[in-house]
Amino acid sequence: MKSSKIDTSILPIGVQNELYDFYEFLVKKYALNKHGKGIDVKDIIPRKVNAFEPLKRESVYDR
Repeated sequence: MKSSKIDTSILPIGVQNELYDFYEFLVKKYALNKHGKGIDVKDIIPRKVNAFEPLKRESVYDR
């Protein structure tokens, strides 16, 4: 196993933030499952939304 410490100071701030976000993603995906918490089904399955109702042309141009 590689060292658990990495030097992120050589990266631009935006890339450091992106790396941190990816790390959080990996923790949620793997580390939490390792402890038996599992994945919440609500995170995977999209929520039901109401049917789309298109705007009427007249209402778009009303002021």
